[in-house]
Amino acid sequence: MTPTLATSCAALPPEGAAPPWDGPAAEGMAPTLATSCAALPPEGAAPPWDGPAAGLASTLADADPIDERALSKLRWRCRRGLLENDLLLERFFARMGTSISQRQARAMHTLMDLSDPDLLDLLLSRKPPGPEHSSAEVLELLQQLRPVAQQPA
Repeated sequence: MTPTLATSCAALPPEGAAPPWDGPAAEGMAPTLATSCAALPPEGAAPPWDGPAAGLASTLADADPIDERALSKLRWRCRRGLLENDLLLERFFARMGTSISQRQARAMHTLMDLSDPDLLDLLLSRKPPGPEHSSAEVLELLQQLRPVAQQPA
């Protein structure tokens, strides 16, 4: 069984009782954990961040660009074994710069779980996305990643 915050809270000594450990750090640590436990919603209740406004907040956050560290990690995660995939992904990063949104980053992480040949098939529209890759954000990102057809001169 993996310990959780709820099981940790159950193991706390009663309020006002001496903590089970000795030392100067014990004074500052026990109230912090007790305070955290007191802020937990009752078991089975919906967390306070789930509600009608939660969808609005996540929609607004979806458009926010990711920070530099997250962008660096995403670029590293997007390094692939097939040169064709690398070229298409690098072109996307060069075009987008630092304006990649949270939504695009989530979709990119979803696509990076694919094998290289499967990813290339999706990028070149050789096959349609499966049900696990047909969310709106993934389909939108695929459109942005796909190469633009060359116009005849």
